[in-house]
Amino acid sequence: MSDSILNVEDLCWSVKDKNILKSISFNVKKGQFVGVIGSNGSGKTSLLRNLYRYNKPSTGRILLSGEDIWRQSATAIAKQISVVQQAPASLPYLVRDVVNMGLTPHKALFEGSNNHDREQVHQALGQVDLEQFANNAFDTLSGGEQQRVLIARAIVQRGQLLIMDEPTNHLDIHYQIDILKRVKQLGRTVIVSLHDLNMASAFCDHLILLHRGEIYCQGTPSQVLKQEIISKIYDVDVTVITHPDHDKPHLLFRYGTSQ
Repeated sequence: MSDSILNVEDLCWSVKDKNILKSISFNVKKGQFVGVIGSNGSGKTSLLRNLYRYNKPSTGRILLSGEDIWRQSATAIAKQISVVQQAPASLPYLVRDVVNMGLTPHKALFEGSNNHDREQVHQALGQVDLEQFANNAFDTLSGGEQQRVLIARAIVQRGQLLIMDEPTNHLDIHYQIDILKRVKQLGRTVIVSLHDLNMASAFCDHLILLHRGEIYCQGTPSQVLKQEIISKIYDVDVTVITHPDHDKPHLLFRYGTSQ
């Protein structure tokens, strides 16, 4: 597809002869907000690690702007792909230093920071409303604030593709919505794995549903989040309605608590 920024072609990934990902193929267009969903163990994190060149596919290809990512250097990929993982348990640096790490792929060996770098860090922290925490220790921030710092780091990294692995995990509902709204407003091409299907429906343009290491289906939230599909894959009793605000699917789960 000529307008695709990322093309995944028949990707398979195995560990010690165990197939983790099987025959994965999809395309991502520039500016799309793509959600990767699926139950625990379906292969979401494994897929993302292949996409940002942490794990090498056993077979198949991943093309970024038409070029195989494994024919490019790690530095070249770091300039094009920004990654936001779950906030680490401990990161003993000041907030501004964590954000400054996003500039590493753009710097020569042993090259220090300059005024332009410091301005980029300041502007990125402004985009996530954390300028006042620039000199605070990263470890003293809340989980939601830490995720915003990692997004600021991705902003200064300037990758054309942003990959996020369950960025809302362990956050309360306010920060879940806040993080995804901020990322959406960046206008980047985004691939994000999510557990919350209603969040995925609200924020994503395209969904990829993984099941046992394969793509069970993909498409718009309306095409993927259907009652018969979700009931089968997640083994739950669910009703799907249309959300009154965004007109996308909204899932109502039955919990079996009524007497």
